[in-house]
Amino acid sequence: DISVKAGTHILPKDRKTEAKNAEVVKNIALIYVNKGENEKAIAAMKDARKVNPDDLGLLLSEANVQLKMGNKAEFKRLIEEATQKDPNNAELQYNLGVIAGESGDLESARKYYSKAITLDPNYSDAQTNMAVLILSGEEKIIEEMNSLGSSAADNKKYDALKLKREGLYREAIPYLEESLRIKPKNLQAAKTLMNIYSAIDEREKFKALKAKVEALEAGGGN
Repeated sequence: DISVKAGTHILPKDRKTEAKNAEVVKNIALIYVNKGENEKAIAAMKDARKVNPDDLGLLLSEANVQLKMGNKAEFKRLIEEATQKDPNNAELQYNLGVIAGESGDLESARKYYSKAITLDPNYSDAQTNMAVLILSGEEKIIEEMNSLGSSAADNKKYDALKLKREGLYREAIPYLEESLRIKPKNLQAAKTLMNIYSAIDEREKFKALKAKVEALEAGGGN
């Protein structure tokens, strides 16, 4: 009112600004975590969520505190709860994929990464992790190949395993290509794709990737 009377402002109005509760509570909880008072941290989060049960920010903050404390199972539960509140959030799906992969549940990890990519095709980390997940099956195949002898039957098994490994390579290629399209300076993705092109004898693509890798290494790409 004083500003209007003074002529410095016009059209006074009441306006709600975005609440900072989630950020404040998160910071309080992190202070408790840093002091080693983990129970107080979680209690602060839970009290805030009782008052604001639909606040996704508070839910994610509690999940992050649980992860910081090393409680991966509780982190996963909270992220799953968050996905129910926000099913079209690609980052939440990605986080579930990471947790599932770390726990050895590769089938679920693939499902979550796939959902993240569907929701956001330009999610480079989800594309890369999907490729890594696919290629993780290579180790077992190589172990089988190395355990074989030199009999005709073993040679036949070797050829079948070689084809199976090539199938993994070809399945991973689109995800690595997309990851590089989104982040052209992703050196690790470029190196992996280059090695795959070499393994499946895609010579022209290998040469192009080799030149790209050399340029990235010279320029400090990441």
